[in-house]
Amino acid sequence: MKSHSLSVAEAYLRALKSRGVDWIFGNAGTDFAPIIEAIAANDENIDALPRTVEVLHETVAVAMAHGYYLMTGKPQCAMVHVNVGTANALMGVINAARANVPVLLASGRTPITEDGRLGSRNAPIHWGQEMFDQGGMVREFVKWDNELRAGEQVVDMVDRALAISQASPKGPVYLSLPREVLAESLPDDFKFEPMSRQRVPSPPYPSPDAIAEAAELLAKAQHPLIVSSNADPALFKVLPAFAERYAIPVVQFWKVANAISTRSEMFGGETPRPLLAQADVVLVLDTIVPWMPGRMPTHPEAKVIQAGPDPLFSDLPVRSFPADVALTAEPAAAIEALDKALSMRNHTQDSSTVARRAALSIQLKDRRDRELDTTRLSADVDGPMSPEFMSRT
Repeated sequence: MKSHSLSVAEAYLRALKSRGVDWIFGNAGTDFAPIIEAIAANDENIDALPRTVEVLHETVAVAMAHGYYLMTGKPQCAMVHVNVGTANALMGVINAARANVPVLLASGRTPITEDGRLGSRNAPIHWGQEMFDQGGMVREFVKWDNELRAGEQVVDMVDRALAISQASPKGPVYLSLPREVLAESLPDDFKFEPMSRQRVPSPPYPSPDAIAEAAELLAKAQHPLIVSSNADPALFKVLPAFAERYAIPVVQFWKVANAISTRSEMFGGETPRPLLAQADVVLVLDTIVPWMPGRMPTHPEAKVIQAGPDPLFSDLPVRSFPADVALTAEPAAAIEALDKALSMRNHTQDSSTVARRAALSIQLKDRRDRELDTTRLSADVDGPMSPEFMSRT
């Protein structure tokens, strides 16, 4: 693709669109002038650029990009105003970081120069909003951050940001855009590939040795338990059958997304407390907090298998849950690999599995029925509707 006399702002927008970013959820400031001019210049070819949505608060803008990704699997852009907008966006960035959602957070940056260039400072606020390290506000919660310093790097920066955001474990990234750089004209021979050549890395796949070790623990377990919090459609697709095949209850603790239907025979509820004390093997699927230490008793000899793209959650300063086996893999890939390993042992028809399946089907059904009875009772009494009834409805 060849473009003539593009501004950096227009190249930035075109790069986003060609890489699958269809929307920019934004809250604009004085640093957005080159972006607005680029949109106006493409009034007759607006489909070549992402569509923009004006959002009145930056946290909401990030949340909209977050939600769009959950619905489509495509990362989108939230664009905010310099330091104040970035500060307001931080709550949304933290949410995206903890949910492993790839969002490109872009912000303006106070003009670097005081005079003499297109885009130089022209309002008192441009001194008041200057920072030594604007990216420092978000650095702890993004996978990558940078500032666009040279206009000819704009496409490379977009490609790198989007690729890193989608690499496992996924998460938000941050790019700041100084006004003078956005306002620059690119040389007539500037060109960029219609598709990014910085491909998203393939997801991590579990070590065969680690899978064999984990499968051995699960095969010998009398009371195995699975705890999940974060999930994606791939895990939802494979986990229910796995849990039912090997009679392993699944608890969704501090849930971000469903990993199993609440109607599954092996759905163990929203807290591991009732099952944790007797669980001799716990398989933790990409869950920051699988149980509450000191408040939820665990089996004294329980073995713990941690599975996820970063099974030790290395971005957290303190997390001391045991990892007798650590599987570096997307949870769905770990479950598929464990399924193959256990099926080779004919573990589905193992006597302990058959007996556990029969006992759990009654135990878990009784618990669900008791919860449903409580909900029905709350709907029958006079007075306001209860939270349980509202939730059930």
